[in-house]
Amino acid sequence: MVTVPDAQERKRYWTKLCKEEEMSRFSTTRHKEIERYRHLNQATAVLNGFELILQYNQRANLESRPLA
Repeated sequence: MVTVPDAQERKRYWTKLCKEEEMSRFSTTRHKEIERYRHLNQATAVLNGFELILQYNQRANLESRPLA
C-alpha cells in the first residue's frame, strides 16, 4: 500500500529542497566571487611588481647619468 504524504509533509519536503538548492547556489556564487577576487589580487600583484621594476629602472637611469 502506498502512503500519500499530507500537506504538511509535502511543505516540509519542498522547503528543505528549496533551502538546499539555495545553499548550493549561494556556495557556487560565493566560490565564483572568491575566484574573481583571487584573480584580481594576482593581477594587482603583477602590476605592483611592474611598477616597482619601472621605479627601480628610472632611479638607476637617473643615478647613471653624468651631471652636466
